[in-house]
Amino acid sequence: MFNTDISNLYIQETSFTYFHWSLIYQLKHDQLKLDDLEPSLVHTLIYNILPGGETIFHALCGKKEQMQKLMEICHTSTDIIFHLPLIPDFKGKTPIHKLIEQNDFRSINMVLRYLAFYEMDHHSRFFLKDVYFKFLEKELPNFLTYLNSVLKRTPTLAKIERGLLKHNYPQVFPSKIWYRDQEINQVLFHQNLLKVRTHVRLDFIDLPGIYHYQDPNFEKFIHQLAETKNFEYFTIPSIQSLIEFNYKTVQRYIIYVIIIPHFIFHFIFVCYMNLVYEYRKDNESYIAANIVLCIIMAVFASYFLYGELRQQLSQGVHYLQNVWNYIDLLTPISVITFLILQFLDEMNIDINQDFMRSIMALATFFMWLKIFYALRIFRNTGYMIRSIVEVIQDMGIFLLILFLTIIAFGDSFLRLSSGNEEGFIDNFFMSIVFTYRMILGDFETDNFGNVALPLAIIFWFMCTILDMIVMLNLLIAIISATYERVASNSEKAAYQEMAKLIYENQYLIPQFVKESYAPKNQYLIHVTNQQKVVGQNDHHIAHQIDRNSYQNYGSILNEKEGNKQTEILIKMTVGQYMLSMNQKGNGVFCDGNKLQKCQSGMIPLQSELRNEESDVIYHCYKCQFDYCDTCYNHYGPNSHQHQLVRTTYREIKKQTSYHNGWLCDARFFTPCENKEKFLTDEKEIIYHDEYCDFNLCSSCAINYYA
Repeated sequence: MFNTDISNLYIQETSFTYFHWSLIYQLKHDQLKLDDLEPSLVHTLIYNILPGGETIFHALCGKKEQMQKLMEICHTSTDIIFHLPLIPDFKGKTPIHKLIEQNDFRSINMVLRYLAFYEMDHHSRFFLKDVYFKFLEKELPNFLTYLNSVLKRTPTLAKIERGLLKHNYPQVFPSKIWYRDQEINQVLFHQNLLKVRTHVRLDFIDLPGIYHYQDPNFEKFIHQLAETKNFEYFTIPSIQSLIEFNYKTVQRYIIYVIIIPHFIFHFIFVCYMNLVYEYRKDNESYIAANIVLCIIMAVFASYFLYGELRQQLSQGVHYLQNVWNYIDLLTPISVITFLILQFLDEMNIDINQDFMRSIMALATFFMWLKIFYALRIFRNTGYMIRSIVEVIQDMGIFLLILFLTIIAFGDSFLRLSSGNEEGFIDNFFMSIVFTYRMILGDFETDNFGNVALPLAIIFWFMCTILDMIVMLNLLIAIISATYERVASNSEKAAYQEMAKLIYENQYLIPQFVKESYAPKNQYLIHVTNQQKVVGQNDHHIAHQIDRNSYQNYGSILNEKEGNKQTEILIKMTVGQYMLSMNQKGNGVFCDGNKLQKCQSGMIPLQSELRNEESDVIYHCYKCQFDYCDTCYNHYGPNSHQHQLVRTTYREIKKQTSYHNGWLCDARFFTPCENKEKFLTDEKEIIYHDEYCDFNLCSSCAINYYA
């Protein structure tokens, strides 16, 4: 509170008045409804700060209908009327935190819908990031909308729209919200004005700070991403960028700390088992090699066991929830157990050889199995490993039912077998093996004996029908359905696998690297290269050259036309083009021959920029393409895929990228290498514009990438 003296009139300004406090109290205790108040009065109420730092939003927690009404008064279905402050009270709790305590996630989901409207750097982003993981855990539908809305393009960031991207430019990088253009230019662009520049889009990811390993909320957030069942989260650019930004660091340390040491360990282990172990007592050389290799394997096994203990301390009980951790743990334990047994054997202590060989077999099995872990970290192989894991998980209930039928038939055959003088099954365990071999086709009905032979034949017939035909074909159907589901979500699954690897292995990253790999408490910038090579997209037209395939091609064209034809050129073969046009003759002519050079004499490597203010320029505001006046008149307005607007350099130089001057982009035009020849090979790829019957050969399509 403070006092203001205006001409002897004392006015006391407070964060609230008794009148407003009374209204909020009545709303909280159902003595008044928001419908009874004018919107202007509600506007005043939402900015009143009550004792304890609470707002009207805090007071209405638990009043679902009233809270819904408050949000509707402050917002339309698409916009903000009154900016609603979502601030914490003196205990550090926002209204969302209070709703979580009340387990009212339905109201939270409703609020998230409206929070998606708010602009860049809104205060709610800072106060809610510690509960994002709760939204993921509860799979709130509107949290998807909220995350989609966090890509924000500020007016200053929108000015950076064109440049010569570096070969390995980062698709996401951290930056302060108040940045210098030079900082971003150094990260993304080559400073070469003589080459064609790429049209780019930069967006802030308005999730401040949470992208960093050292952020206190990062671990919970990435853990819920790793565990969520909703793949749609991994289609959101902000989530993809956050995962990719952190994955490259953890991947590097997985390779250096786990993969490379394990391959060395595995190589030594395999060489020892196959070249030394069986001959370890033959002569002094083998004895020495046995001792040295056992010591080396003991060191490696201890190293990996120590790493697993570190991970267990880092993750706590979550460590036991991941099947890969059991493989990682059993691998060094089995090797150490084998080495201990071997040491005892060398000390002339009697060791059961069956037990010894079993431990050796298990150690070998786990050593090979851990290689699957190495395959998880790469996109191509990780997708297949995930498919195998998903298939095994989906087979669980089916295998239980199959196992019960095997036991049922096996026990029935055992009862019949025990009635014969020479039984064909020895015990209960072998009865299960007998039935399992039967459903795989390994059976002999001649061994069924003489007791109740017709019943044995009936059981055999039922087993082959039910288990061999029905159950195994059902298993194939389950595997096919699972693989189809995983394949359709392969890109999303790859991002979730990366999130799991980040969560499981962040303990490998040294503390000093976590501190220095990226600045903290900033924003990520998402980089989109908006230039595409024609035809390189998910809708390639690639069919066999026949009339049936052309009908498929025609239906795709109709679908594209219904979607306003976002791709200008469509990839097809010469044969498909000739079928589509009912053309018979010499082949297809490449229209790249019409594009020769700049008609006013500008050359590709011209170093002197044009900067006459009166220069007439035909400019594309969508992709920043420029024609000089001569080239525009020569090539025509339809020679570029977007609209060209007549302007002058005096106007265009207001854009940052044109401060130093301009050049006509037609100077890069080069005639087709096929010259005047027609393309006659029916399998040769061309790129076709169906609207103006414009064609480019493959080499010209690459040349005119822009």
